[in-house]
Amino acid sequence: MEPLSHCLAHTQCRLVILDPERAERLQDAASRMYLETDIEAMLVFDLHDSKPISEGMRYFEEKLHEYSSDGMHILTSPISILPEDDATLIFTSGG
Repeated sequence: MEPLSHCLAHTQCRLVILDPERAERLQDAASRMYLETDIEAMLVFDLHDSKPISEGMRYFEEKLHEYSSDGMHILTSPISILPEDDATLIFTSGG
C-alpha cells in the first residue's frame, strides 16, 4: 500500500472511490491513510453485498440516502461496476 499512500498524499486526494475488491485490500491501511493523506472520505460502490467494511469507509448508497437536493433524481440512477472494469490514478510530477 506504500505506493498508493504516496500517490494519494502527493495528489492531495480528498475522496477515494472504491469497488469492493479494492476496499477489502485497503481495510488494514484505511485508518493510516486518513492520518497520512488529505483523504476525507472513502466510498465503496457495491450493489450486491453490504459486507462489513473498515471504519472510515462508507457505502455509496448509505451516503446517498443522507444527501437531499433537487438533483437527487440524477444520483439515484443505477451504478454498475464489475471487477474487470478499469480504474486509473494518473500520477504526474505536475511539471
